[in-house]
Amino acid sequence: MSDLAEELQQIPAVGDTDEEPTVDHDPTNGRWLETEFATALEGWGYLTARNEHIFGLETDVIGRRNPLRDEPDDFIVAECKDWHTSLDSVQIRIEK
Repeated sequence: MSDLAEELQQIPAVGDTDEEPTVDHDPTNGRWLETEFATALEGWGYLTARNEHIFGLETDVIGRRNPLRDEPDDFIVAECKDWHTSLDSVQIRIEK
């Protein structure tokens, strides 16, 4: 049986890689993530709007299922944040 500490040293830390991340968008422009999320919602049967104001706040993506199913997820409001240059760090906050 091998030493646990030795085994743990062989496991790379989260996010460690020898490869440069390949990013197909400008990581400083969060509009890319908004577009990708809106496209995904449309593929799932939602009508979408971007950068609309609701309750006095601008939201990134709003989705409305078409047709409505009388379910809580008929409406989705999302704030998209692309804080890093890696796709591993993309975050979407969804509120139903």
